[in-house]
Amino acid sequence: MTTKPLHRLLGQVRKTLAAHHEDDADLLARYRDGRDLAALDGLVRKHGPLVLAACRKVLPDADADDVFQATFLVLMRDARSIRKGQSVGSWLYGVAHRLALQARANRARRSRIEGKVEARPTADNPDLSWKEACAALHEELDRLPNSYRQPLLLCYLEGKSRDEAAAELGWSVNRVRGHLERGRSRLRARLERRGVALSAGLLAAVAGNS
Repeated sequence: MTTKPLHRLLGQVRKTLAAHHEDDADLLARYRDGRDLAALDGLVRKHGPLVLAACRKVLPDADADDVFQATFLVLMRDARSIRKGQSVGSWLYGVAHRLALQARANRARRSRIEGKVEARPTADNPDLSWKEACAALHEELDRLPNSYRQPLLLCYLEGKSRDEAAAELGWSVNRVRGHLERGRSRLRARLERRGVALSAGLLAAVAGNS
């Protein structure tokens, strides 16, 4: 190993060790403002056991590990949304619990739907299988303008409320409501041209398999 990589490695080790002695506010500020990975590692080490415990209360170990990773991906994306003085541990616990509940609900939906998906026809076209209808919905969602697709995905496939979707998109609730209505109308028209009826059951099926 050359001197330069060794110095770089030792510097990273020193930063990681120092992170253990910093409080959450300092670690969060370092990651949020400078994308300091040693600070992120410090937050994972400090709060990882709490997050994993929250996941395992709701899910079996394999699924819990996936949600554990997803929780810290949310932290990486949304670190700036944590308010000054807000507990990072409580914020992470809340994210982990919400994601775990969503994963459990999706698992249950998937189990219910998988037994029916092979042979279930649509109301409009009995020759079109349920699986083909789900594929058509995915395709038409992808073809919608982003301004219509985003609120549909957040509210119908991720189960977020209009308030939550508005906060995530940086929109007003009225704007989310309007784009949901127009996006749903466009999606319904596109699907009807393919002989597929847009229904709550179809949306639930896609959400359960997402």
